Amino acid sequence: MGMAELSTRSTYVLKPKRRRGRWLLLPALLLYAGILGWPIWVGLYEQRQLNQEMNLLRARGEPILLQDFTRASIPQAQNAALVLRAAASAMDTESETWKKYEWVELGLPLSDEEMQIIGSAIHENRQGLALLREARSRKAADWQTVLKRPMMEMLLPDLNPQKDLTNLALGDCLWQHQLGNDREAVERIRDLLAMSEAVDQTPHLVSHLVAIGIVAAGAEKLGFISPALRIGSSEGAVSRDEVRKLIDQLLDERLMHQGLKRGVRWERATNVDAIRSLQDGTTRSKKGEDDAMGRFVMKGVLLSDAWLVLERWSEIVAISLS
Repeated sequence: MGMAELSTRSTYVLKPKRRRGRWLLLPALLLYAGILGWPIWVGLYEQRQLNQEMNLLRARGEPILLQDFTRASIPQAQNAALVLRAAASAMDTESETWKKYEWVELGLPLSDEEMQIIGSAIHENRQGLALLREARSRKAADWQTVLKRPMMEMLLPDLNPQKDLTNLALGDCLWQHQLGNDREAVERIRDLLAMSEAVDQTPHLVSHLVAIGIVAAGAEKLGFISPALRIGSSEGAVSRDEVRKLIDQLLDERLMHQGLKRGVRWERATNVDAIRSLQDGTTRSKKGEDDAMGRFVMKGVLLSDAWLVLERWSEIVAISLS
């Protein structure tokens, strides 16, 4: 075998290895971009849809954001809410007399023992009743509730004290009637109607329901005393003009309807804000933790739910306006 032939046979050409990793890296990058980009795209799309709907509502004067519910301040001398708050604060609801009063069934006729208990409660809390009467002269009410997000976590600390004041006024109405002072009994009902209007000024559906309850309780007690109501000019009797004013006031539901509109608009904004607060991190866990990754992944779903809630509550608002 010649040297030339040996050289030819022993020559080995090295071929470059195929770099399959590059081809595998590209699909991985595309998959990663898709996983990351899809939530971003869906979130931006749902955010745009929700913002567009909310801006349309605000353009029509419909409140939907927290700042839309702010109102002009009321001078202290005209603010019935401050007087009603002072009236409730003046009450002693921890006394033995009040504990006995809470067990009294406010119906007619009242027994001698019930009359004594109610009379004692009225005497101990006469300042609260006097302030309740004074509040009627104030034509506006601002409870100065601090607006904050999440809206669903806002508290209404004045409602329970106002319920106690209402219960005392209801007892006074029946007590005055049984004593023969129907003029004062009717005036106490008018106090409660004025209180209801003041409570209803807070843009909250719960406040509106409490306002309805005050009117309903007053109307019930008025129904108790009406059959024997003394009308005329004699001592303790109520004049016909006052009776007509009270009837007109009870039949006028415009203010109550306005309270309903405020309440359902607030509930619409509150329910939308609850979902938006979950998405933007305003709502935190009890430990104060913020699940940023979960908010990122679920942004599109949450904002889509917010849009659906907004649509359904807008239908309820439309019904309340009709």
